[in-house]
Amino acid sequence: MVRDVSRVPLRLRIDRCPEGVVAVVWAFGVVDYTTAPLLRAVLGELLDDATLVTVDLGGVNLLDGHSVGMLIAADRLAARRGAELRMRHATGMVRRVLDVAGVAKLLSEGSDRTMAVEDRTIETLLRARHRYADDNAADGLRRLAIEHGHPLVAGLARRYRGRGEPIEDLVQVASLGLIKAVDGYDTERGTGFNGYAVPTIIGELKRYFRDKGWYIRVPRRLQEIRLDIVTARDVLSQQLGRAPTVAEMAAHVGATHEEVLAAMDASQAYRPTSLSTPVNGDDEADGILADQVGAVEDGYGMVEYRETLRPLVAALPVRQQRILALRFYGNLTQAQIADKVGISQMHVSRLLADALVQLRRGLLVD
Repeated sequence: MVRDVSRVPLRLRIDRCPEGVVAVVWAFGVVDYTTAPLLRAVLGELLDDATLVTVDLGGVNLLDGHSVGMLIAADRLAARRGAELRMRHATGMVRRVLDVAGVAKLLSEGSDRTMAVEDRTIETLLRARHRYADDNAADGLRRLAIEHGHPLVAGLARRYRGRGEPIEDLVQVASLGLIKAVDGYDTERGTGFNGYAVPTIIGELKRYFRDKGWYIRVPRRLQEIRLDIVTARDVLSQQLGRAPTVAEMAAHVGATHEEVLAAMDASQAYRPTSLSTPVNGDDEADGILADQVGAVEDGYGMVEYRETLRPLVAALPVRQQRILALRFYGNLTQAQIADKVGISQMHVSRLLADALVQLRRGLLVD
């Protein structure tokens, strides 16, 4: 039967001492037929090199018979490997299940050895996933690792708040970076997961700001400098007790004076103000910004044409000036002009054409 691990009602936390010989597995939620393979895989991984593994059951609210059998098998595996498996803090129904199964001897309620430990949950989960890649538990272990990384995601996302993007969107982007880190982490390199995940998540956040946040595309170099300037301004303001100069920010971020100025100008393109924004705060009574935007005024060009034509028209005979005025300002036809002037329509046509030729020649002369 294929076990459904798409929803895991179990959470794990694994603490290990720096030497790795002592480990504590904190279990929370349900340990049953569905989730027991996840805990089994983790214990199998830890018992490879740890001499003492303690399973804290204080947060477990359901433990079934299948899971008890798994714990017994894990205890036998520990004995074969010269290690010791303990359980502690079982209460209520969980304790009764262990008592009925006759394995309460595995419980050790005394004080454990005291030493400094580190949270190695994700590393252990991913090593177990790699080891049991062909097992149905692999997907569940991956999901547990992703869920355990959420505090790291939230902390890194908060570093970038106040830069024009909702914190919810930043958490989503950082979560995508976490998933990439979980899938790309090499368990064989021996490095801590956070050392690999943090640059991956930060890179995803910076890529989001570079590719998605800008309304107008600007060079990548200026985008990166802009992000650095935001941090540098806060840091230098605290150190200097005043607003930093452009030169001080340039030295802090390792850029030139011109690059910092260009990045500051480019920041205006990140999120332009909407033309629908009220001029006076939230009150639209004074209008919106679109009302303040100027339009192309064709009248300026007409002024130039009129002033150029004025001396040319004045140089024409009085009768031709009158005919031009009646035709282009009075909007009269040639027949109507002929009646007013007292000449034939054909004569009006010749005088009008001759006047236009003279004006055109005058306009073309430099």
